Amino acid sequence: MLPQFPKTQKLIDELANEAMFDAMYEAGPLLLEIQSYQQNEGRKGSFQIDSGEIEQIDFKKTSVEMSSPAKPGQGESLNEILAMTARGGAEMGRKMQDTILQSVEAATEKVGNVIQIRNNEITPEAFLETMEKVEIDFDEDGRSRSSWFLPPAMAAEFHKNYETWQQDPILRAKLAALEEKKKEQFRARETSRRLAR
Repeated sequence: MLPQFPKTQKLIDELANEAMFDAMYEAGPLLLEIQSYQQNEGRKGSFQIDSGEIEQIDFKKTSVEMSSPAKPGQGESLNEILAMTARGGAEMGRKMQDTILQSVEAATEKVGNVIQIRNNEITPEAFLETMEKVEIDFDEDGRSRSSWFLPPAMAAEFHKNYETWQQDPILRAKLAALEEKKKEQFRARETSRRLAR
């Protein structure tokens, strides 16, 4: 009988899990931004949207295959184990993020919150229209707590354009007025919110 090393195996499992989740969140950064709840029982779920409608959750199984690089009669190195779990984690992250984006796209189309952006360029008009349609929360210092997700190329273009927009006094005034309006809406939501008893 071969010797067993439970402490070593536990350490390898922990390192492999860490590599897998790191790769998953790197491939699907949106996953870190969304609150999620684990449902252990049942095959149905639902949630209520702002309009009061009950939306059914369409559960979709997401899986990835990972195969061990070990050969019969030989072990595998720690680097091979970690690389295998990282590849699986990255694939899972991409699949999960794609599912979320498809769900968000369907939901925004259903309620009419779609803004058409052509050639991956966010114009000042499109940005202002988008901001008008969303709810924004603020922290105690008045900074936005909302997260925005853009593909990397579009995000870089947006940051560059936003700096340019700040140079235009008329546009800067529109942005400031919109920010103040969103803060007023946030304060109104917070003051009308009922606290749990």
